[in-house]
Amino acid sequence: MRTERPNGPPVTSTVEDYLQLIYKMVQEHRPVLASRLAERLGVSLPTVLGTLQRMTRDGLVESDEKRQIGLTARGLGLAESMVRRQRLAERFLVDVLGLDWAEANVEAHLLEHAISPKVEARLNAMLRSPATCPHGNPIPGNGAETPRDLVTVASAQPGEVFVVDRLAEDAEGDGEFLGWLQRHGVMPGRRLTVVEHERVAGTVVLEGEKGRVTFGLSAAERVYGRREASGRAAGNGAAKSRDRAHERRA
Repeated sequence: MRTERPNGPPVTSTVEDYLQLIYKMVQEHRPVLASRLAERLGVSLPTVLGTLQRMTRDGLVESDEKRQIGLTARGLGLAESMVRRQRLAERFLVDVLGLDWAEANVEAHLLEHAISPKVEARLNAMLRSPATCPHGNPIPGNGAETPRDLVTVASAQPGEVFVVDRLAEDAEGDGEFLGWLQRHGVMPGRRLTVVEHERVAGTVVLEGEKGRVTFGLSAAERVYGRREASGRAAGNGAAKSRDRAHERRA
């Protein structure tokens, strides 16, 4: 399938997939190398190198002296447009049609290549210009940006409350992982108490509305949010501060 885009030749759905992946990796400040693209896309390195060569020829990507790949102005514009369509499609499938995250992930990928600018505008208006996709990642053009002060579940400590903000970009394409998170209530905006962090075993246990959920550290690195002191811990901390102040006055 070839999609007509302004200001350049038409691009294939394969090229669109490359542009999206490069864009998402750049957003997470991860180095974009051909070998990593091959791993993420599940294709051979020669296949990736051949596609990148054609994309360079068409003015979509460029590489530096370290062979890290970046998007040109045209490539960035196309990538933002595609990510926008994908995340609007996910919002529609989840919020309006009621699909779960795993189902919506598959269907959105099928829809995104066929959504015209007119349909995109109507979708955005119907959904009231959502700031993020269901997984908490910003929808380009709707004003939100990825916060830089977030941490992962892997850094959370027992007694803290972890407030989920978003998922790692690479998690968005993992339907099995998305379904697992949704079943356990690990979703943007949810507050979960950190019950246990076993560094030797490599696990973090959280507890929320749907009970306890155990993360391996690799999975814990894919969920971003903010750490807060629990009410009890905060209260104890405040009490200790008052005691120390009283001792100083005495």
